[in-house]
Order: sequence, then C-alpha cells, then structure tokens
Amino acid sequence: MKKLLNELKGHLMSGISYMLPLIIGSSLVIAIPKIIGLTMGFTSLDAYADAGGLAHILYLIEQVGWTGIGLINTILAGFIAYSIADKPGIGAGFIGGAVAANTQAGFLGAVIAGFTAGYVAKWCKEKIRLPQLLHQAMPLVIDRKWMGLFNCHFNRCSRYRISGSAACGF
Repeated sequence: MKKLLNELKGHLMSGISYMLPLIIGSSLVIAIPKIIGLTMGFTSLDAYADAGGLAHILYLIEQVGWTGIGLINTILAGFIAYSIADKPGIGAGFIGGAVAANTQAGFLGAVIAGFTAGYVAKWCKEKIRLPQLLHQAMPLVIDRKWMGLFNCHFNRCSRYRISGSAACGF
C-alpha cells in the first residue's frame, strides 16, 4: 500500500512540477502590467478594456496572463498522465484537464482526470497487441492516435459521469 501511495505521489508531484513554470510565468505577466498601471495611477485595468492607448495595451497583456492561469488544470492533468503512461497519455490528460476546467471540477477534477487518463493509456499500451506488421508504425500512429483517441473518449465519458457531478461538490 505504501509503495502504491509513493507511486501516486510521484506522479502527482511530476504534474505539479510541470505546472509551476506556468503559474510563475503567468503571474509575472499579470503582475507587470498591474505594477506599471499602478505607477500611472490606474487602480484597475478592467476599465480600459475598450479604451485605447497604453492602458489598453496593459489590459491586453494582463489578459494573456489570465489565459495562462486558466490553463493550470489542463497542464496538471496532462503531465500527470504523461508521468504514468508517457506519450500515449499526454493528449488524453490534456483533454481530461480541459474537461475538468470546463465543468468547474477544479484542481481535484484535474487530478482525477490525469490519473484516469494515465492509467487507461498505460493499460492500452500494455494489453492491446498488434500484428508484427504494424509494430514499426506503432510509435507514430497507433500509440499517439488510436490509443489516444480511445483514451480520450474513455476519459471524457468517465469525467462527465464522475467529476462533473462529484468533484464539483468539493
């Protein structure tokens, strides 16, 4: 049991370590226009969304940072799945994270989506056997496309059932 918990912790920490540069970079992109705006006497840049000039440019830069902050759950789920299943899990993890963000499931929903996508992709990679003729094409076509599509479909269906209602309650 302790070995399993350490493995799960390692995958979670891997996802968080990939997520941290996004948080730091996006926060800086938000903070710099705010600081420049404060030095110019603007307490909020929201009033300049439809205006022109430097204040509007600062507002747009700030919105780029908020877009990056919005990707946090997507990146977390994608890289948790990548940590578990390598390349076949990354696409399904990103889609599961996007579903978690769109269903307001938040951080817990992204964690559930990442683990689900990763372990389903790992299972597909280990259990689905193909003829010898397709082994050369497997890394390029089968792993990334077909297993990814199967995994995305499974992840999407299970996420709407599980996290869309359960994790949103947290």
